[in-house]
Amino acid sequence: MSFFKKIQQDISGNKDHLELLEGAANSFFLKIAGIIVSLLFAFVVARLFGADTWGVFFLAFTYMTFGAILGSLGLDFSILKLSAGIGENDKASITVVYRSAFIFTIAVSAIVSVLFFVKSAWAASVLFGLPEMTLPFQLASLGIMPIAIINLNTNTLQGLKKITVFAFFRYISMNLIGLLFLIPLVYLMSDASQIVITAFIFGLYFIAVVSQITIYRTGISIRNNNGNENNEKKKTRLLFKIALPLLFAGILLFSKNWIDSIMVGIFLTESDVGVYTIALKIAGLINIFFVSIGNIMAPKISEIYEKADKNRLEDLIKYSVKVSIWLTLPLLIIIILFSDIFLSLFGSDFSDGKNALIILAIGFFLNVTAGPVGHILNMTESQFAYQNITFAVVIVGIGLNFVLIPRYGIEGAAISNFLCLFIWNLVSIIHIKNKYHINTLYIPFSSKRLNSSS
Repeated sequence: MSFFKKIQQDISGNKDHLELLEGAANSFFLKIAGIIVSLLFAFVVARLFGADTWGVFFLAFTYMTFGAILGSLGLDFSILKLSAGIGENDKASITVVYRSAFIFTIAVSAIVSVLFFVKSAWAASVLFGLPEMTLPFQLASLGIMPIAIINLNTNTLQGLKKITVFAFFRYISMNLIGLLFLIPLVYLMSDASQIVITAFIFGLYFIAVVSQITIYRTGISIRNNNGNENNEKKKTRLLFKIALPLLFAGILLFSKNWIDSIMVGIFLTESDVGVYTIALKIAGLINIFFVSIGNIMAPKISEIYEKADKNRLEDLIKYSVKVSIWLTLPLLIIIILFSDIFLSLFGSDFSDGKNALIILAIGFFLNVTAGPVGHILNMTESQFAYQNITFAVVIVGIGLNFVLIPRYGIEGAAISNFLCLFIWNLVSIIHIKNKYHINTLYIPFSSKRLNSSS
């Protein structure tokens, strides 16, 4: 039986499979649109201002993103878990949780923003050895609060299974609105890096406001209409009980995903950062289907796990991995074969990124074959295992980048990224297998695997 006939049979006979594919389809088209807009934003910046300016912007974006993680206190992750577990029909309980999360996010992100602004010169000079990054970092600190709000609101929407709206805010809005603000600022400002960062931050504040309005329209507000103070305190304690471990996990995940780009900035030039991060963006096309399906899997894993239905959970995980791999494989082949063409679109400065792009693409594909291990660990009772695995990989990544980047440049960073992904996924797979007796791997052309979800 062909793969696509097998999918058709699964859709007709399994409600979870149908919900997964329907939700993933909606998320997929918005993810595609998001990638196009993201690449368009990078293309415009790279073409107008060159690799140096794109590198400066990316380092500034990294700075504000890390600040937003600290400012969120892990509440954006915990709101996803709690809202998915509560269910979209119990808006009163979700409102209680959201209200507490929103108030703390505003307060803490504002404090972090001030601290990051004050420490911008230190971060630029001491951490990166680039004193000229002081002003870009100062500007970036102004974007910490809106990103924290956007993350909280988008995760709330994801937990409520408002996948279309979630995907728009998560994948499309930032680059799209930033691009719209960029156009007039080109004529109003002279410094290239300031133009790009300022336009992006204006866009963040606009999106934060729109996302807040969207949250209100779902029936959730920051007003305390519950009238039960004890109930609110109880839910707030639960919120923070979940959030604080996830904050540490979020910091570790940020480090795992961004450490190579950050260390390219430390050891090499802004131009190298620009080339490497464009290669990362192109290689990120590999994740289109995986992330689209993962957006549905996160709340589904939490929902099914709460019902203690292990067989149903295992079936859905295996099915998601199978679909992700077969839809992703053609993208991997295309990126490897036409890597030169993809990079040349951004300008001649980016041609040196070919080898890094191929290494990164293969690494991302291996990540797809491992399945949604991160969602499984985070949405079940393995948050601490997730933290420990990620922490170990971050330490390994720092060591690998320290050795490989000075010797091999951006190719060394790509090799480090590849090895870290491999280790992280391998250890996660082993943990999930040992604790839940679920094998997330899919082996193509195996009759046993093809029939596992029948």
